Amino acid sequence: MKVRTLRAGGALLALSALTIVATGGGASADTATKRAAATITMEKNGRQLFFEGPRTVAEGAKLKVENLTNPNRVGPHTFSLTKRNALPEGNRDFRRCGSFELKVCANIVQAHRFDPATGEVNKPVVGGKTWNRLFSNRKKGDSWYTEKKGNKDTRTVTADAGTKLFYFCVVHPDMQGKIKVTE
Repeated sequence: MKVRTLRAGGALLALSALTIVATGGGASADTATKRAAATITMEKNGRQLFFEGPRTVAEGAKLKVENLTNPNRVGPHTFSLTKRNALPEGNRDFRRCGSFELKVCANIVQAHRFDPATGEVNKPVVGGKTWNRLFSNRKKGDSWYTEKKGNKDTRTVTADAGTKLFYFCVVHPDMQGKIKVTE
């Protein structure tokens, strides 16, 4: 499956609304409460893009990522898991991410099989059916690329309870968040 383009850099730091919904079910009321639907949104206030939502998701719950933005106005997005120490920090890292000089960004872009000559992303889903693998200096992790409003990706959270899943958009590297996995 070929996808149109991946644009990176400061020009795309604009409007965005990406929703992540964590859902799951359980037999007991306590389990149902822990796995109740939760929503994290990527929002814009002025020029600032940010995540808003819960701090936890239950191990084994479904995590749904949905693009609610207009890519013609803001460009595409990724939802990419990474280690905390690999998150881009500050304008220098954001620029290096946009030019794929930052190792974590280069690894994500390579995993998505981005072709710089054509601008095509040839692998929108990286990592399979679960959310648990974190990109860093290694070339494997979980990520999803979207450039169409309404696109969705749902996976089961298989990271162990106590794990913190840090995530960011490689196209808009200042868009970052975290979810702690609970029992």
